[in-house]
Amino acid sequence: MRLIHSTSVRMLKMGRKKKEEVEAPKKLARIAGGIALIAFGLIFGLSAFGLAGLAGEALFAWGFGMIGLGSFLIPILMVLTGIAIMFERSFVKPLTALGAALIVVSVVVLFGMASETLGGSIGRAAGITAIEFFGFAGALILLLSVALIGLAIVADLAALISGIGNLFGNTTQALGSLKVPAVGDVAADVAMSIDTTDAPVETTPVEREPVVTMFNE
Repeated sequence: MRLIHSTSVRMLKMGRKKKEEVEAPKKLARIAGGIALIAFGLIFGLSAFGLAGLAGEALFAWGFGMIGLGSFLIPILMVLTGIAIMFERSFVKPLTALGAALIVVSVVVLFGMASETLGGSIGRAAGITAIEFFGFAGALILLLSVALIGLAIVADLAALISGIGNLFGNTTQALGSLKVPAVGDVAADVAMSIDTTDAPVETTPVEREPVVTMFNE
């Protein structure tokens, strides 16, 4: 029995060691990839302000040429993605990320419908395609609807409406609990105050002792 127990313990230790040996390169690759994304995002962000040299300016010019004003969101997304990869944690729910993606895509295409400078080449191509299929007014309505859907997902519109409803219900209940005096009660109180004010005040005469004056002749 002792031999079997020691053998099983050894096998468990060997299994754990092999698992750690396999996971070590994956963990190293995950950390390295996260650091690379964070560094790339920071460089891209600095390049937007002309603080990343010639390479940074070329990188930002390429990004701005592709998606226009949407390129300003790239550094934030890259840094957050790098942190999430390093710590194996997601800072936002998948549904929230989907809503944010819908907002970004719809805004980029809207800018692309206006000009290539604002929406970049990708936004411009998508905007022209949307105009060809739905017309300018139809594409505008469609993209605004997509942006509103994304906003509703991000802001959790259902929970927001429920919170507003609960607040309104509590306010109504609080106002209903207030006791407002009736008109008859108010009139009676006013009449009583008038009667009390106009009633004659009885005064008790003050008795004085007679004064005797004596004259000496």
